[in-house]
Amino acid sequence: MKSDENLKLMENIDKGIRAGVKKALEDHKKSGVEIVVWEKGKIKKIPASKI
Repeated sequence: MKSDENLKLMENIDKGIRAGVKKALEDHKKSGVEIVVWEKGKIKKIPASKI
């Protein structure tokens, strides 16, 4: 693959991942389910109301 093709592919992958994360966060907030993230070497729970 050419480098410009690789760049376009990476941009499309990035857009897809961001869209998926956005959708997942929206779903969690709407359903009232907390999310769990890794922050500063520890597990952190974020309530749906704070998403």
